[in-house]
Amino acid sequence: MKHPYPAPLFAQRGLSIIELMIAMLIGSLIVFAVGSIALSNQSTFRSNQAVSDIQDIARTAFELMAQDVRQAGDDGCGNNTIAPLVANNNAWWAGSPTTGADPVWPGAVDIRDNLTGVLNSAPAVVDGSNVLILLGAGSLIRSVSQEVTSGADTIPVFPADNPFHAGQYVIVCDWNSAGQFAEVKSAVNGQVTLTENVTKAIARNGIISNYNAVAWYVSEDATNDNIPTLWRVTHDQNGPDTPVAILPGVSRMAVLAREDGSSDFVAYDTIADKSKIDAIQIDYTMVSLAKNTAIQADASVQNSEDRIQRQYLLVLPLNNRTKKVLTANPTPAP
Repeated sequence: MKHPYPAPLFAQRGLSIIELMIAMLIGSLIVFAVGSIALSNQSTFRSNQAVSDIQDIARTAFELMAQDVRQAGDDGCGNNTIAPLVANNNAWWAGSPTTGADPVWPGAVDIRDNLTGVLNSAPAVVDGSNVLILLGAGSLIRSVSQEVTSGADTIPVFPADNPFHAGQYVIVCDWNSAGQFAEVKSAVNGQVTLTENVTKAIARNGIISNYNAVAWYVSEDATNDNIPTLWRVTHDQNGPDTPVAILPGVSRMAVLAREDGSSDFVAYDTIADKSKIDAIQIDYTMVSLAKNTAIQADASVQNSEDRIQRQYLLVLPLNNRTKKVLTANPTPAP
């Protein structure tokens, strides 16, 4: 006969120590697996976010640079000849015309390795990077309010808000004659007086605009943990140089040029006739701003700290405005 009451509690058996250890081991393995998946997903998310940030910011910077390249050599009137009236037309912001029977005006594009002699306070350019300088008409554009006769040195402008200053280089042009490169002596009450006399009459509704340079380069940003950054600075003769940080994380920018009729991009200095340059190639190396976003550190990247690295290649064709002919007689080129 069975006992009507259950067995005493002390008679019931529980988990043995071995069973308990096995259960704890299985539980630990499950927690470890779930944690590893979560960490992997987080790392993947950080990496994808870093790549997305690089691409979004780079796209904006590339568009701005492409716009500067397209405007290089512009004089406001669309002419393909320039008559320099100033004596020191070998200054870097005015281009460096070659000498000879048929000199050219290669001042629309310049590629160099440093900013020495370019900016008043030249920052150090990251090793292995180039400086891209683009010259042309700036944003200070005014209409010629009445015809200017040949030999005159004063340009009446509209509106008469005096945006120009003494020592500034300007381009004066219309649609019937080449642009005339000159220096401002004074600008008062809508009258812009030049240090030289124009050698060709300027028609009413012609254009006078400042002629400046835009320089692109890579340098460390002291205000942002010394991160290598792509900078843009507009230089106006006797005006302030104010570099603007455009794209942080650019560790290198190499610029090559292509001569018309060639399929290869070469160093700028190896091209004898700069007027034949029809395109430039810009090679960027970029790293993510966020640290620990790459699976493995790339020792070749400065201060890598496991940052994601990407390389971009940008090819920009130049327009015909960069092939201006330097002439003593500012009449349209045939």
